[in-house]
Amino acid sequence: MKTLNTIPLPNAPLLAAALGAWEWLQNDGTWPPLRSALIRFWVETRLFRVSVPLTGPRSLSPEAPIEKYAWLTAFLEALASEALDYHQLLLDLKREWLSARGRVAGRRRNLRAAIAIDVIASAPLLSARTLAKALSMSIRSAIDLLDEFVRDGLVVDSIL
Repeated sequence: MKTLNTIPLPNAPLLAAALGAWEWLQNDGTWPPLRSALIRFWVETRLFRVSVPLTGPRSLSPEAPIEKYAWLTAFLEALASEALDYHQLLLDLKREWLSARGRVAGRRRNLRAAIAIDVIASAPLLSARTLAKALSMSIRSAIDLLDEFVRDGLVVDSIL
């Protein structure tokens, strides 16, 4: 069986991935390894610079077509829909980041607040310890800063 890397379409990574996924699924391949292979494939073909979980799971629904070319179309449409969703998420994150940065601008009490917002925007799930290290401050100061951000509605405190 061919892997995603051996499909002879080096200039068409989306179509190569669709064909590879089709072959994998037709040969009784399971979804989890295919999902991982797709994510790796996007980086290896330089479609993305980082791992992006763009995998088109809607093409595996019971309503998805079973005929090859109809399924390929459904897969590519599912990828496009997912990409639009991720794009909207990035726009929302950027809007919230800029809004938060504007709300902390000019604070005299803590001059590192704007930098902290940048750090949080680049790593939305972080600990006070991680923030303290990134800002070269004590953990206590990072906790105080995060508590202030929570009170101001700039971040959400969540223990997973």
